[in-house]
Amino acid sequence: VGAALSFIVFVRDYPLLKALGISLFHSVAAFNNSGFDILGNFQSLSAYKEDVFLNLVTCLLIFFGGIGFLVIREIVEKRFRWRRFSMHTKVVLTMSVALTVGGAVIFRITEDIPWIGALFNSVTARTAGFSTYSLGEFSNAGLLAMIFLMFVGASPGSTGGGIKTSTLFALIQGIKTAATNTSGKAFHYSVPRGVFRKASVIAVMGISVIAVGCLVRDDERVRHGGTHYRDNHGTLHREQAYINSHDVYRPLGAAYNSDSLVLHKRRSNKISRRKHSHRLRTEDKDV
Repeated sequence: VGAALSFIVFVRDYPLLKALGISLFHSVAAFNNSGFDILGNFQSLSAYKEDVFLNLVTCLLIFFGGIGFLVIREIVEKRFRWRRFSMHTKVVLTMSVALTVGGAVIFRITEDIPWIGALFNSVTARTAGFSTYSLGEFSNAGLLAMIFLMFVGASPGSTGGGIKTSTLFALIQGIKTAATNTSGKAFHYSVPRGVFRKASVIAVMGISVIAVGCLVRDDERVRHGGTHYRDNHGTLHREQAYINSHDVYRPLGAAYNSDSLVLHKRRSNKISRRKHSHRLRTEDKDV
């Protein structure tokens, strides 16, 4: 279904067989939360950032791939009846929707992008790795929100990484229980106290792995970064490189979450779909 819907868009810009191959690859990459860029030139889906239809199709594929196969099966078997869902399904759906909506609102406020771009970045940041806008031009607030979404990641039994939405839910419930001095309950189910302890261990271990990686990466960039120059006497010197913290933290967050978002400024972030299509057809004629 995802490939068929994507084919409707790609067939406008590519030959029939090539569009079919791109559609199949893109749908699998979206549902599998891999985010591989098959279009080339490190542009990902930037040429289609204004295509609402393709953006929504990709978001749905990423979303269902990130909630887990058990949740998908239960949704189908119980025919979308919320009261019949298990606690696990309710937690996964609630947290996934909350993170998606919350991330979209933050990106819409912090970045100069439309709602469809904010929604797409909110969905792809947690689990996939596709991009429609250059992350190198995002503000620090937007990048911080993206790092948080990547750290949380997808849900248990899914194709995404991160500490999982259920872990974040257990942390929130544990903090709420301790702050209000009440028994932990969610969706009319009791939450055992041991769940908060296990969730805390997972979160701390995840933060520790990223922290160690940041220290190693920061040290490597300081020792091997910078530019070399010669003074008037011919002596070779190395100027220390300035390191932006987001250049260190964001790639490690992406690695921990197993997505493939790249933080850099694209050479041409304003590629229109018409120019992109014209360039592709010109290359096909030359071949």
